[in-house]
Amino acid sequence: MKYSGSLVGTLFLMVIFVAGCNKAQQYEKRLKPEIIVRAGDSRLIGDTVYFYADTVYVVNTSIVRNAGQIFKVEAGTLVKMGDRTSITINPGATIDAPGTVDQPIVFTSSAYPGGAGVIGSDGSGIHYWYGIRINGNATTQPQSSAGTLSYTRVEFAGADENFLGNPSLLFNNVGAGTTINHIQVSYSFETPSFEFRGGNCNASHLFSYASGFHDFYLESGYIGNLQFLFGYRHPYFPVTIVPTRLAGLFISGNQTNPTISNVTILGPDLQPGISLAYTERDPDAALLVGGGARFKIRNSVFAGFPKGGFYVNSNPTASALNRRLSEFDFNYVQCPDSNRLFFLPNGVYPPFTSQDFKSFVLDSPYTNVVLTDIRGFRFSNLFKYDEGTPGIADNSPIGTGANFANNGFDVPFYNKVSFVGSLGPENWLTGWINMRPLQTKYN
Repeated sequence: MKYSGSLVGTLFLMVIFVAGCNKAQQYEKRLKPEIIVRAGDSRLIGDTVYFYADTVYVVNTSIVRNAGQIFKVEAGTLVKMGDRTSITINPGATIDAPGTVDQPIVFTSSAYPGGAGVIGSDGSGIHYWYGIRINGNATTQPQSSAGTLSYTRVEFAGADENFLGNPSLLFNNVGAGTTINHIQVSYSFETPSFEFRGGNCNASHLFSYASGFHDFYLESGYIGNLQFLFGYRHPYFPVTIVPTRLAGLFISGNQTNPTISNVTILGPDLQPGISLAYTERDPDAALLVGGGARFKIRNSVFAGFPKGGFYVNSNPTASALNRRLSEFDFNYVQCPDSNRLFFLPNGVYPPFTSQDFKSFVLDSPYTNVVLTDIRGFRFSNLFKYDEGTPGIADNSPIGTGANFANNGFDVPFYNKVSFVGSLGPENWLTGWINMRPLQTKYN
């Protein structure tokens, strides 16, 4: 059974909208001409579709690019997507969306300000769109490129289309020649914010905010490199306990084997008003791995999920970790429930238990650290959602200690920083993200 909208969710979103109205002015932009793009529009015909920054596009039809075609989006462009629409880049096509820190590209809902994600007064249903799907040729052309996506925001997508479970932003079988960095996905509705489905593309500086499902989902044989992933969850979302599992980072599939550094997953901990989805269901965890997946994870922080820190839910996955075919090292883990910091359900990998799992991960040669209280990280601005993103204080224990030696972490892709997690002294989120899209009056 899938997540769906509810009166509770509507009320939560209305409260957030009203509370933040007086803070939205900084996101209001000067007026630009708006054009409505419908099915059959001449702008969508031809090998190259070009959206320009001097125009606001209200798109009431899905955009599909096929082999040999290009979807070009100029830095600073605002695109408002209609309900139940999507953007699909099929194998052999490319997306060219190189935003900048000063002129990010924004794909958002065409709903009225504060209306995305709530029931429309006209009875039309939930104001969410389906998202962006980028499909590549990595299986036959590992170095192929599906284009460029950088300094881009994707807001209020992730409605489930025909029970396919496609995320707000999908990279499906995308090759290593693709450029992916500095992307924010906010308020993904009932599907993951980011999903890497197979392929070997690399990506960095990805920010999932207030997701209603997983922040990052890696599956179906994905084997790329990732760095600087930040999943920052809001206590009010999701508003039901329907999803079968909930994770900050979820890795699944017996051919999946990513190499990951500098992740920060911050669940809502036990804040007032927290959704029952975090407290009345199993499995939920900051890091959830199963389905036979392998992985290498270093220099990362997994915290704030009330029912799970690091959760392994399949025998092949546990076996690979035990045989050191997977790696989990130089990481910090926190969970309000000390019995579920490292969780291995009974019978998954007999005769081993959660306590055995914990002892293994905290023993030599690994260098992992447990904190009992999320305040021990010394994050600044933590859980002050309207005031921006957290940072780390000068005396934070995660300010040092990262390691990039050997095992695939010594390749040029990785920025060899000293800090653990995605939040360092230089805030890569400054200038281009939006923490209050519900209150933003675009154009």
